Amino acid sequence: MKIYNKIVYDIDNNIIEEDSYNYIGPIAKAGGPELMIASAVFSAAATYGDIQTAKAEQKAYEYQLSLDEKRTVLEGDIEKNLITEAGQKQKNENLVYAVSNGYLDSSRHFLAVNEDQDRITALDKRIVSLNTTYAVGVLQNKRYVSNLKTKNKVFGGYLSIVADVSGGYGKYKHYSKKPTTGNVDYNFDWKEYEQDTGYG
Repeated sequence: MKIYNKIVYDIDNNIIEEDSYNYIGPIAKAGGPELMIASAVFSAAATYGDIQTAKAEQKAYEYQLSLDEKRTVLEGDIEKNLITEAGQKQKNENLVYAVSNGYLDSSRHFLAVNEDQDRITALDKRIVSLNTTYAVGVLQNKRYVSNLKTKNKVFGGYLSIVADVSGGYGKYKHYSKKPTTGNVDYNFDWKEYEQDTGYG
C-alpha cells in the first residue's frame, strides 16, 4: 500500500510533486458507529465556528453603529451651532438696520425684531435636535434587533451542538453494543449496514 505524505497536482491533474512510501502492515478501520460520532463532532465544531463568527460580526456591527451614532450627534451639534451663528448674524444686521433708521438698540421695535429672531433660531435648533434624536433612536433600535438576533443564533447554535454530540453518541452506543438477550436481531449484517449507510 502506498502512503502519501504530500502530493501536488497541476491544473490537468498531473502529479508534479510527490512524497510517499510503501507500507505493509495492519490498518485500523473505523466502522459505522465510530464514523457516526466523528461526524457529530465535526458538525458540532462547524456550528461552534459559526457561533464565534456571529459574535465577531455582532461586535463589529455594534462598533460601526456606535461610530454612526457619534457622527449623527456631532453633525446635529454642528448644525445647531451654524443656526445659532446665523441667528446672531441676523440680529447684528437688525441692529445695523435699526441704527441706520434712527432706532435705538433699546427701542420696542428693535427688541421685538430680535425676540422674533431668537424664536426662529430656537425653533430651528429644536427641529435639528428632534431629527438627531430620531436618527440616534433608529441606530439604537438596529443595535437592539441585531443583538437579539445574534443571541438567538448563539443560543440555537449551542443547542445544535448539544443535539449533534448527544445524538451522535447515542447512535454510537446503539450501533456499537453487541447483541445480548431479549428481542435482538442476531442476524444483523454489519457489512450490509455499512453498504446501506455508506460507512465502512
